[in-house]
Amino acid sequence: MKVLVTGSDGFIGKHVVNSLSQQGHEVRKFDLPSSIIKRETCWLHVSGCDAIVHLAAATDRYAAEEDATNCMMTNVIGTQRLLSAARLAGVKRVVAASSLRSLANAKGVVPLIEDSPVAPASLFGASKLAMEGVLWDSPISTYILRLTTVYGPGGEAKGGLIARAFEAARKSNSKPTLRGDGFAERKLDLVYVEDVVRAVGLALQDDRHDVIINVGFGRSHSMGHILNAVQTITGVPTETIWSEARRPNVPRVSIDRAKHLLGWEPRVDLIEGLRRTWEHLVGTQRQQPQALVA
Repeated sequence: MKVLVTGSDGFIGKHVVNSLSQQGHEVRKFDLPSSIIKRETCWLHVSGCDAIVHLAAATDRYAAEEDATNCMMTNVIGTQRLLSAARLAGVKRVVAASSLRSLANAKGVVPLIEDSPVAPASLFGASKLAMEGVLWDSPISTYILRLTTVYGPGGEAKGGLIARAFEAARKSNSKPTLRGDGFAERKLDLVYVEDVVRAVGLALQDDRHDVIINVGFGRSHSMGHILNAVQTITGVPTETIWSEARRPNVPRVSIDRAKHLLGWEPRVDLIEGLRRTWEHLVGTQRQQPQALVA
């Protein structure tokens, strides 16, 4: 199968490209989310492809608040133009990454299911919800994956408290201080990137049409618990100063639909995933020229 991967040089995109290539698919890469709003660029990339894995997006939630136009143009208008080109090119299937934040403010509903009331708490979440609407309006067969918080090797570039904790441990033998967003009790449903990649591959092969599934671990962890796990794995204690929360809880999701339709469920638990992420960081440091190592 010839597959176009948008956002191919991003955190998840790199893993997806590697996995699909290893499975024997012919992968065409399309990075630079800002380019997706250009019709001619979309057409050049989709022409001749059988399917699209759509990962390109404006994903920085804080930047989205500061530049709403870019966020909506990339996530909504860019998706619409990509789909228009795909329809003309005869693309048969689109697997697209959405976000649990399109409904993460659905208060009192735990676990969140695919049909929970949509109530995005941020502009980013609203843009992802609007993107879903564009996908549903397309005649192309669509699989939408609502992702929770994805972590793993390569995710350090996206920042976040977990990445900062690992980076602080890597650079310091002393007790680094972290500034945390929210309180130790704030909860996240974390899913390891390789599990997300498996879900993408299964969705590409599934013959159902117009499906939406949650892709998460199905269990949430407090930030305090996550950071304690990081300290255990690295052996470096950290001191965290918790600021006022700018982000809401992302409660656990139900993954029953993914299990039923795709036979998918996460294989990598939190401790194992964090251990692999740490080993990747340490290995990357060893491979760098000595002069460049912090």
